[in-house]
Amino acid sequence: MAVSARKNYGDSFLSSMLGFFGFKVSPALMVVTDRDLALLTPSTLITRYPSNKILFEPTGKGEPLNIELYKMSTHGELFVNSGKAYCAPMDGFCVPFSVKKESEFPAISAYGSYGGGYLFFDSESFENVLRSEKDVVTVNRELILADKAVVLYVDQDYLVRYIYDVSHKLLNIPVAFRAVYNSAQIWKFLNFPKLKGVVSELTAQQVQGTNLEIIQGYYGNIKCHDISVCVIEEWENCNTVADYLKIYSKIENDNSNESDK
Repeated sequence: MAVSARKNYGDSFLSSMLGFFGFKVSPALMVVTDRDLALLTPSTLITRYPSNKILFEPTGKGEPLNIELYKMSTHGELFVNSGKAYCAPMDGFCVPFSVKKESEFPAISAYGSYGGGYLFFDSESFENVLRSEKDVVTVNRELILADKAVVLYVDQDYLVRYIYDVSHKLLNIPVAFRAVYNSAQIWKFLNFPKLKGVVSELTAQQVQGTNLEIIQGYYGNIKCHDISVCVIEEWENCNTVADYLKIYSKIENDNSNESDK
């Protein structure tokens, strides 16, 4: 059906600024038939992502693929499989997922986080992030559990702090605090020169750490009343196929409820 290739598959801006965190662009070759698809490395033709890593929703259910349309542009990739549309933004991270049912968009959008997982969140909450005229940190309504939470707390000086246990065992807040939240791991930076400065001043040890090294460096000296704290009402950090299918089930239920009204 289609063979598409890009010299730079991914976000070149993120690659130049945060390359050491895994943001990178690289050549990609997508081969698509009506029954299968795969993303390959052009120089070796080695498969990087087979169909079950791309259209994971139908393949995860054991359904045979029936690909009716595929298109790659500078903005992303569009797949239509068995009448459903799937989209992968050209950021190198976000996997295809249902984005449209007839003329209606679902209430939850998917955005990739670097590395291993993806965040799903409702578009209405995200609009609040976009509309804010301040720097933004986000929180969710999930329980704070040491094995999965990134914790945001406000210390006695009204400064925003973060903690995260990479071993997923215990959390320790070593100082008095005024508030504690489960971070939704979405941020908005208005001061780009400051952000670049934080990145450029990271030590070799910090470069080997998590993205919280950058987050803490940027927000660490800003009083919480100078920051917008936006609540993400619908939020899920997906790391497994089961996580994705849980969110997909919710989208299906939301669409069903809307059609019954």
